[in-house]
Amino acid sequence: MSVLSDVDIKQELGKKILIFPFNEQKIRGGSINLSASSMAWDIKTKKSLYDSSTDAIVIPKRGTALIQTEEILHVTNAIAGTFHSKVGIVSQGLGHISTTLDPGWIGNLLIAVHNHTDEDFELFVRDTFVTLTLHYVNSKSKFINNNKHGRPDVLINFDLSNEEKQFFDDDSRTQVNVLKKNMLESKSFIDFDNSRKNHWYLTNYAIGSYIFVIVVIIFIILNRIFDFSKDTKQTCLAAIAAYTFAMVTHFILQRKK
Repeated sequence: MSVLSDVDIKQELGKKILIFPFNEQKIRGGSINLSASSMAWDIKTKKSLYDSSTDAIVIPKRGTALIQTEEILHVTNAIAGTFHSKVGIVSQGLGHISTTLDPGWIGNLLIAVHNHTDEDFELFVRDTFVTLTLHYVNSKSKFINNNKHGRPDVLINFDLSNEEKQFFDDDSRTQVNVLKKNMLESKSFIDFDNSRKNHWYLTNYAIGSYIFVIVVIIFIILNRIFDFSKDTKQTCLAAIAAYTFAMVTHFILQRKK
C-alpha cells in the first residue's frame, strides 16, 4: 500500500477520487485538506455548536465536537485512506485526529475534535481542520460499506434541527453520478482540468519532440558515416514518419485513459 502524492491525487480526480466542492489549493504533497461545515455538535450537550453570528463552530473548553466536513468525498474500492491532524490545529490545543476511510466510501465525513484547553475554541466554517492521506490498496476491496454519509447512527440521540435532519436525508450525497456531475461541472474543477490537460500536452509534446530530434540527428550522422543510398534514405525517412505516427497515436490513447 503506497501513499498517493499530489501528482497521483490529481491524476485520479474525476476517476477514482471525487470531491465536491473542489479546491485545488487543498491538495498538499501527499494529502488533501478538508474543511469544516456548519454541521457540528457537542457530544456532552448533544446540541449544535454552530454560531451563525460569527459563522463559526465554538468548541467548548475541555469539550469534544463532532464536525461534518464541507466536502462530499467518494473513492473507489481501489483506494483507502487515513485521517490526520493538522499541525496548525493541534498546536493550539485541539486533540489529535485519527480514523480511517474505507474503500468505496461516498458522502460527507464525521470527524471528532477535542479541545484540551481551558478556553472555548472558535473554528470558522470552511477553514481546513483535518487532512486525508490516500493509499492504493494491494487488491480491490470487496467490502460493502453500509455506513450512511455523515454517520447519522452516531448522532441518533442528538438534538438535530429540521435542516440538519434534511442534510442526512439528502440521498444525492450518496449518488456517485450526481457527485461526479457536480464536481466536473464546477468552475474550480474545470479550471483545474484545463490546466492539467495543457500541462499533459506540453510535457508529452516536449518529450516527443526531443526524441524525434534525436532520431533525426542520429540518422544524419549515420548517413554521413555510411553514405546511405537513396533507397535507404527513403526507408529511414519512412521509419521516422512511422515513429512519429506511433508517438502521436500513443499520446492520444494515453490522454483518453
